[in-house]
Amino acid sequence: FDCSFPPTYEGFQQDLEFQIQAGDAVSSRYPISVLAAPYINIESIKYEFPDYTRRAPETVTDDPDIRALEGTRITLKAQANQAIKSGYLHFGSVEQPTENRPLQVAGQELKVRFHMAAELVLGSSNRGSYELRVTNTQGKENDRPVQHLLELTRDFEPQVDILTPQRVEMEVPANGQQMIEVAARDPDFG
Repeated sequence: FDCSFPPTYEGFQQDLEFQIQAGDAVSSRYPISVLAAPYINIESIKYEFPDYTRRAPETVTDDPDIRALEGTRITLKAQANQAIKSGYLHFGSVEQPTENRPLQVAGQELKVRFHMAAELVLGSSNRGSYELRVTNTQGKENDRPVQHLLELTRDFEPQVDILTPQRVEMEVPANGQQMIEVAARDPDFG
């Protein structure tokens, strides 16, 4: 005899007992205890932009995806459904991990800070992912954490042009002076 239960993918949602009956034979009652896996809810993401952008810090509470300019300081706060022993922020996929950062854990509250950087995303797409991996106080891990988008906006280097002198090589006496005129612009932020 072969039996699979529950018949759906969601699994059992609460404790239960079962017994097996075959003809006039009835087994004893066997308990099944349901242990809730750790679940993490991203509560807020604070963006502290580089000073030269002249942008005020922003806090987002309705979108767990992170989209930020290179160099932005990110503070992510999350809440677990149970007490957590330890955890880390995992960048990249299981197949192609890029980096891990430890979480600050206080009971059910989780927090991590990091700077957006090119090494956190894979390849030239400037897109990657992150997930929070935790272990509760009973040693149970969240074995299927939610992956969230991580999107990096590259910060282009300033452009500098030498306007004068126009010649590449110049001879100037040891005690002489040469006026150099330059034009510089930041393609991202003027």
